[in-house]
Amino acid sequence: MNQKAIIDFWASEAEESLHVADHLFEKKDYSYALFFGHLAVEKILKAVFVKNKNEAVPRSHNLLRLAKEANIEITEEQKHTLIRITAFNL
Repeated sequence: MNQKAIIDFWASEAEESLHVADHLFEKKDYSYALFFGHLAVEKILKAVFVKNKNEAVPRSHNLLRLAKEANIEITEEQKHTLIRITAFNL
């Protein structure tokens, strides 16, 4: 797969995870909605990683690590938000 196809794959996967999170939230299944929300953020970070570095994505669910390795500049507030969202992976 070329770089664009990989980016499109991760972006599509992120969109699908967000759709599932929305559906679960509507059903008041909040813990799973948070889990799928985390997956959506993780997958879009992986798309950005491939765009910025043109390398295979790290096998990690740690959003802060993914953002840093993707060379995304983040504020302290965003850093804390990514750490908090990562907790929903568990």
